[in-house]
Amino acid sequence: MGEYGQDVSNTLDIAMSVSVVITTKNESSSIGALIHSLGAQTLLPKEVIIVDAYSDDDTVEKIKKNQKKILSLVNKRLLRLTL
Repeated sequence: MGEYGQDVSNTLDIAMSVSVVITTKNESSSIGALIHSLGAQTLLPKEVIIVDAYSDDDTVEKIKKNQKKILSLVNKRLLRLTL
């Protein structure tokens, strides 16, 4: 039973989608691993939105370098990349 007493035994039949929003500021050392871990999830995101807060390291360059990986991750759906 679900939180409100509803039968959730058929929840896998329901189409689900996930949007991922990532905020960054000088995350150069971890952004690659984060993008890689998104691909290891059982439910891939419909969209990945990355918003950078004026990093002064090479975070933005690493995001751009992984852009193809992100595009294939979202199965060529909408990608919003805000840098």
